[in-house]
Parts: sequence; structure tokens; C-alpha cells
Amino acid sequence: PMCFCLDGVSYLVSAGCIWMIEGSYKAVEAEEGGEEEVDGCAKVPHGPLEQDGTTQQLLQPRQQLETKGEENKPITNTSLNCCHQFNDMTIQGINYLRSKPWGPFVLLKFCAALIYGAADVLNVSYSERGLDDDDNAMTMEESSSQRLGILFAFVGIGCFIGPIVADPFTDMDRSESLERMCWISFLSMAVGCYGLSQVESFGWVCVMTSVRSAGSSIVWIDSSLLLQKFASNNMLGRVMAVDYALATLSEAFSAMAGGMLQDDVGMSAEDVSLIMAVVGLVTLVVWGVYFTFVRVRD
Repeated sequence: PMCFCLDGVSYLVSAGCIWMIEGSYKAVEAEEGGEEEVDGCAKVPHGPLEQDGTTQQLLQPRQQLETKGEENKPITNTSLNCCHQFNDMTIQGINYLRSKPWGPFVLLKFCAALIYGAADVLNVSYSERGLDDDDNAMTMEESSSQRLGILFAFVGIGCFIGPIVADPFTDMDRSESLERMCWISFLSMAVGCYGLSQVESFGWVCVMTSVRSAGSSIVWIDSSLLLQKFASNNMLGRVMAVDYALATLSEAFSAMAGGMLQDDVGMSAEDVSLIMAVVGLVTLVVWGVYFTFVRVRD
């Protein structure tokens, strides 16, 4: 129970720190009188709107805009209208990504999650490495818990150091620098996973864990910067939603596959780490080809 209490307190402290952040934030406004067309969607005018119901019309689904003659008809199913609007926005977002050469950038986190998703499952096995079987069960459980905490601490160290080391080599005005760091991050994850499959001492397990987590942190940040750089303001929310949804799905699949390979197939944590390294190598080659032959203009 004490661990859960400490976990809850950490969330409260984090929320308090965020609440104390000061600043003046506002949405980026498009040029007055301009208009932008989303692939497969109607043009939406930008600029100030008169208070005559135009704002509400723009926020309604496209099907409603096409039936202006029924505007006096009462709406009896708000949930259905929200579903139509959700479907329209989802289709617009997918069509928007398909029409852009940088659309595959939403798969960067997806590919990274395939590699690091099983890490939490494997950390439990690695925390038991090197423990003496002659010790009593209570001593082994306490030692394993301490080691698991140390492993997660090194995950945090890698996530903290990775982006700091990569930052001097990236520039928002040069997308190729962000692409290069994303590619290097896959190399870092592959090296870290391969190291985990080869080392034996717990100290080296911690080091390789940091190498792997540094790569995952770099690709998470730089892939988000790439999407923010290229996506238009009115589509950025949907683009990021697809990005995070794919990453979450991939991470869950990786964790499930890692557990099944250990429990059902009988593989060791080292064997699963080697498979993760192979996946990292494949993604490294695939994204290397993409970044080389598909040039995205800044």
C-alpha cells in the first residue's frame, strides 16, 4: 500500500508543478480572409466570423451543411450527430495523412513501440538475474524488487540523457536533422536490445537498458517535432491523435508478444531481447531507405 500512496503523491506533485508554470498561450490564427482545403474535404474559411450562426455551422458535420433547408428541424439525437462528426473528422485526418509525403512519420512511434514495448515485461526477468537460489524466498523477493526499481531508474536516466545529447544535432528549420536523429534512435534501441541479450552481470543490464531507453526517448520527441512542423494547424490534433493511438496499440502488442514468448514458447529474456534487436535492425533499414529516397521539403 505504501508504494501506491507514493505513486499517488508523485502525481499530485507533478500536477502542482504543472499548475505553477506561467505563460500566455493562444492558438495560432490563420491569415484573415484566407482559406485552406483539406484533401477530400470542403474548404473552410479562416478569419473573423460574424455572430450570425456561421461559427456553429462550421462546427457541424458536413452532412448538416448540405441540408440547409432542414435547419429549422429540431435535432433529437445529439449522440448520432457527434458520431457523424467524429467519423467525418477521422476520415479527413486519414485522407490528409495519405496525401502528404511525410504521412508515414506517424509510424515512427509505432515502430519504436514494437521494440521497447516488451521491455517492462523483460525487466522483471532481468531483476532476478544473479540471485542466489539458496537464499530464502523473502530475501530473493526483496532483492528482486530493489533491482526492478533500479532498472526503472536507469530507464529514466536514459530517457533524460538521450534527448539532451541529441539536441545540439537537431534544428527545427532542417527536417533532415530530425530525421537523422530518429534513424539513430532506432540504432540505439537495436544496440541496447542486443546488449541485453549478451551481457550477464546486472550492472551491464542497467547500462544497456539506458542505451535502449535513450533511443526510445529521442524518437518519441523528434517524431513529434516532425509532425508539428509539417501538419497544418487545423489538422494537427487529428494527426497527433493517430500518432499516439498507433504507438499505444504497438506497445500493447509488443508487451503481449514478449510475455507470450516467455510463458508459452519458453524463451528466456535474452532470447526475446535478441528478437527485439532484430526488429530494431529491420526498422533501422526501412526508415533509412525512406529517409534517403523520400525527401520532405521544409
